[in-house]
Amino acid sequence: MHEFTSEVEELAKAVMEYSLARLKSDPPLDGPRSEADLYSELGNTITAGGLGGKKTLDIFTETLALACISTDHPRNLAFIPSAPSEYSNLFDLVVGASSLYGGSWQEGAGAVFAENQALKWLIDIAGLPQSAGGVFVQGGTMGNLSALVVARDQARKTHPDTQRWVIACSAESHSSITSAAHVMDVDILKIETNEEFLHAAWDAALEGAKAPIDLSAGGFKTLHEFTIGLDDRQLISISSFLADETQQIQLNLLEIPNFKGLDVEPVDYIADQLANGQQVVIASPGHGTAERIAEILTTAKIPSKVLEELPESLASVDEKVTEVILIQAPIRKGFASSDAKLILLTDSDFFGRGAGYNQAKRPKLAAKRGQAVDPLALKAGDYVVHEIHGIGRFVEMVQRQMGVGTHKHTREYLTIEYAPSKRGLSGDVLYVPTDQLDFLTRYVGGEAPVLSKMGGSDWSKVKGNARKAVRKIAIDLVKLYSARMNAKGYA
Repeated sequence: MHEFTSEVEELAKAVMEYSLARLKSDPPLDGPRSEADLYSELGNTITAGGLGGKKTLDIFTETLALACISTDHPRNLAFIPSAPSEYSNLFDLVVGASSLYGGSWQEGAGAVFAENQALKWLIDIAGLPQSAGGVFVQGGTMGNLSALVVARDQARKTHPDTQRWVIACSAESHSSITSAAHVMDVDILKIETNEEFLHAAWDAALEGAKAPIDLSAGGFKTLHEFTIGLDDRQLISISSFLADETQQIQLNLLEIPNFKGLDVEPVDYIADQLANGQQVVIASPGHGTAERIAEILTTAKIPSKVLEELPESLASVDEKVTEVILIQAPIRKGFASSDAKLILLTDSDFFGRGAGYNQAKRPKLAAKRGQAVDPLALKAGDYVVHEIHGIGRFVEMVQRQMGVGTHKHTREYLTIEYAPSKRGLSGDVLYVPTDQLDFLTRYVGGEAPVLSKMGGSDWSKVKGNARKAVRKIAIDLVKLYSARMNAKGYA
């Protein structure tokens, strides 16, 4: 049953031939047919002796596949789209052929590791805490069901006396929420406004649950209503402009200097502030960015540590301020408070980008040609492809000083090694600025490639051959479309 016979090898070749042709061609839309129609053409497909691999493949390619809508067709408007790229489709074949099971670390450590890496990347992008986790599932319905089951399990630990649970959700929530509630045997409350959400929270407190919040706080209030409700408490307005009112409190907050326009590096500024007894806190939206800043500070011999949240009293961190605190927080602009002895920087302040910073728009070469390069994910020895210079080997990330005088600043570069221009010499080196990563993509070939020579004609020849291959594929596709148009259809 599990022997790789010559018959199985022929079937494998046919499967790969079909898969390659399908990936190369524009996706067909196709469409459904009635059960009676399909049965009249195919009859019973499950037989005592089996159909055999070749006939089964023929039935699929000639009839069954054509009776399904292709989810990668641009006219297919689906909630769950198809695999995002040809690489994903190809690796579906690889994973299927590998017979992997990713249900636990024991059986699928490699698969689970890869999944966890992808989840960590998404968690960092979304700005979630590092304690966040999850799994990949097929479709939003399974995603909602698994998330709600986990949420109920966690809620049972804090409210063990609750007998029946209620899911409170927006009236615009996906229908899969209702399906999940039915499977879980819980009630569902669909609500329209913030105030109704609070009422729903009280309704959900039946059967022993605790009311989470006061209903009087629900809804939105005008400034006048809010002011009346203050009673004897004081209303304080914070503004960057001086007001005419007599009662003013000067916070004495200063802006963080623009290091790019000064003859000073951020690490030098931080070291000076620490020496003067100032507590320095650096906020970044993602955990990965915080770790990168920590690496730069360590290189500059400045102690630092990453915290989930700030301590209630910064003075309790250390009796003497000797280290920088790194936190994950979506703060757009930093400040300096001499009274509180506090310096708050953002990642934009640290790397010299303004709050409204946007990279100059340039052609997205990497998005068209392969996997974009994440400099933090690269390891020494990884192969990359430069749009102009070809295949090289990543060595390390370095910092180099540019400019002179007041225009001096530090930039980060990826060091890429290329083949030597002459035999016996060391390899050539290219420094790629981190703001030009769109010229780089990951090398995705199956074997270790030959490094390109900078300034040579080898890479130009490779690209020329690729263009010829693309042209040949285009001609083959035209022939394929012509044959489809002339093929007999089924009504």
